[in-house]
Amino acid sequence: MKFATAYASRKRVTFETTGPSKTHQAMAPECDVNSIMRKYEKTGVLSHTNSFEGRYADFTFTPIDYQESINAVMAADEAFGALPARVRQRFHNDAGSFVEFCSNPANHDELVKLGLAAPSEVTEVVSRESGEQPSPKPKTSPKAPHKASGDPSTNSEE
Repeated sequence: MKFATAYASRKRVTFETTGPSKTHQAMAPECDVNSIMRKYEKTGVLSHTNSFEGRYADFTFTPIDYQESINAVMAADEAFGALPARVRQRFHNDAGSFVEFCSNPANHDELVKLGLAAPSEVTEVVSRESGEQPSPKPKTSPKAPHKASGDPSTNSEE
C-alpha cells in the first residue's frame, strides 16, 4: 500500500472546454473589475454590490415549520382579543401595532397605566461617602386573587 506524500509524483488532471461556451457574455463588462473601478472613480459609488444586507439573529426559539408559525400567530391574535376593549381600541384592533408598542421599553409607563405591566421597582443607590440613608419605601402587599363565586374553596361555612 502506498501513502500519498507532498514529495510523491502526482498525475495532473486538466479540463478543456469544447464547443460553444454556456457562460453569458452579455454581463462581462458589468463584472469586469476595471469597469467597476472606472465607474467608481467617476461617481464615487459602488453600484454593483448587493442591495440586501445579511441578517444575523438567534432563531433558536422560532417555529420549525409553517403550521407552527400559523399556530403562534393565531395564539397571539387570541391573546390580543382577550384584552379589554379599551386597550384594543387604543391600538386600532391591530395586534401587530400592540406587539410593536409593547416591544419598546420606552413605553413601559404607558403599559402600567393600561394595567398590562407591573410597575418597575426603582432602587436607590447610596454612596458611602455621603452617608445618606435612602428613604424607606412603603411596603405593598400583593392583592389576593379574586375567586369566582362558584369555586368550592370560597364557601366558608364554619
